Amino acid sequence: MDEQVVFTTQNTGTVCNVHSLEQTSLRQLTVGSAHSAVQIGGRYLLVAQSQKALINVYDISGDHKRESVEQRIPLPEVVCCLETVENSQDSTQAADLSLPWLLLASTPSGKLYVWEMNSGFLLTVKQMAHYQSITKIQSICNGKYVVTSGEDSRVIIWQTTDLVCEEEPKPVCILHDHTLGVMDFAVSTTCGDSNVRLFTASQDATLRCYSLNLNRSVEPKQLATFTCPYPIQCLALDPADRACYVGTSQGVFNLPLYYRISGDKVANLVQETSTNKLFSLVPEPQESREKLYSRGSLQVDKVFESNATRLEVSLDGSLLIVGDNDGHVAITEIFSKQVLRTIQPLTTAASNGAVTNLLIATQWKSSLQPNLTQRHNFSKIPALQRNIHDKKGLHELWFQVGQQPQLNLAQSNFDEYLSQVQTEQMVWSQSSAAPRASTAPIPAPAASTTVTKDEDSKGEDNKDQEIAQLRENLTTLKGAYAELRSMHQTLLEERQ
Repeated sequence: MDEQVVFTTQNTGTVCNVHSLEQTSLRQLTVGSAHSAVQIGGRYLLVAQSQKALINVYDISGDHKRESVEQRIPLPEVVCCLETVENSQDSTQAADLSLPWLLLASTPSGKLYVWEMNSGFLLTVKQMAHYQSITKIQSICNGKYVVTSGEDSRVIIWQTTDLVCEEEPKPVCILHDHTLGVMDFAVSTTCGDSNVRLFTASQDATLRCYSLNLNRSVEPKQLATFTCPYPIQCLALDPADRACYVGTSQGVFNLPLYYRISGDKVANLVQETSTNKLFSLVPEPQESREKLYSRGSLQVDKVFESNATRLEVSLDGSLLIVGDNDGHVAITEIFSKQVLRTIQPLTTAASNGAVTNLLIATQWKSSLQPNLTQRHNFSKIPALQRNIHDKKGLHELWFQVGQQPQLNLAQSNFDEYLSQVQTEQMVWSQSSAAPRASTAPIPAPAASTTVTKDEDSKGEDNKDQEIAQLRENLTTLKGAYAELRSMHQTLLEERQ
C-alpha cells in the first residue's frame, strides 16, 4: 500500500507517491485557482483550466500513467473550484457506477453549477451563491450536504437534495463570523453525522471551530476561536482529530486540540461548552504553558518554515505534506519536524508558481491490477450540458451495473449455516470418539479340518500378527481423524 500525491502549480501537474520515487508530469495544464482539481475513483483527474471554459481529464491510474490529456470537457464559462458527490451504495447489489453522482463547479462571480455526471444534465445553476468568488466546495456526511466558502467571508451549508430538486435552493445555514475571505476549511466526522466539527480558516488571522448537528436541524454552535499572528492560507486536520495544522506565509503551526497544560493536566480545546472560547496562538512563548493557558494563550510549534499554500496529512497522521509558494511539495515528519523528501515539478521553467492543488489518496498495489495493454478502452465522460434540464420530464440515466456478488451460506441464510455447522461438528465428534471398524481383509480359514500342534502354534502367531496390524490401522485412523478435526476447526474459525 502506498499513498498517491497529486499536486498542481500554475503551469505544471505532478503525480507521485509518498513512499516511492515514482513521478509523472502532466502536460497541457494551466491552473489559476485553488481547489480546482478533483480525483475520481483513483483513476481520473479533473482539472479546471485557467482563463478557459474547459476541464482537462487525465488518467492517473496504474503503473503506466498517461501524461497527455485523455478528454477535454467544454463548460458554459470559466470555473475556479470543482467537487464531486459520490454515489452512496448502501446495498451490495446497488449499481456499480463508474462515475460520481454529481459534479459541482463554481465561477469567480460566485455562481454554483450542479451537473449529473452519468448523463451530463445540468440540474441547477445557483446565481449569487456567494457575493464574491467561491474558494472551496466540499461534500460531507456521505454526500447529504455541501459546504462552500467564499471571499465574501461566508461559509454556507447546502442540502444536496435541495440543489438537485429545487428551482431556487436555499442554504441550510450561513456562517458569517469572519471579517475577511475564508480561504480554507476542514470537516471532521469522527463522532458521526450527528456531531460534525467544522474548522474554518480566514485571512482575518482567525481559525474558528463549529459544531454541526445537521441531523437534528440545530443551528451551528461556535465552540472556539483561535487567533493567529499571521493570515491563514490553508489548514489540515489530523485523521483522529488530535491536532489541526495551520498554514501561513511564515510557516506551518501545529495546534494540538488536546492541549497539555502541565504534567498530566490536559484540556480539550473544542469541547462543547455554553460559551465560545477564545485563544491566541503564541509561536515563541516566553512563559510557561500553564501561565499562558490561564491568560487564554496557547503555545504552538512550527512544523514547517516556508510559505505554505496547501496542506494534507497522511493516512496514519505521521506525515505532513506541504505545498509551498515556490511550487515544491515537502513531505515532513510531524514528530521530528524534519523534511524527509522534497518533490518539485519536472520542468525547465525558472518559476512554476505556487502550489494550487494538493490531493492525497491511498493506492493499493496488487498483482491483479491490469497494466497498460490489458486496460479497457477509455470511456469518455458525457458532455456537460449548457441548458438546465427539465425536472418535470422523463429522466433517463444510462450506467453500468456491477455483477451481483455471490454470497456464501453464512451471509445468505445464517440459521441454515448454524445447523450445518452443528451437524458437521457432531459427526466429527462421534468419529473421533468411536472410529470406524477396520476394513483390513481377514484371512480365510484353513481347508483342512485336521489341526496338529505345529499348525496350532502357527495359527496363534498369525493371529498375533493380525491383531498388531489391526492396532496399527486403528492408530493411523485416529491420527487421521484428529488431523481432519483440527483442520475443520481452523476453517470454521476463519469463516466466523
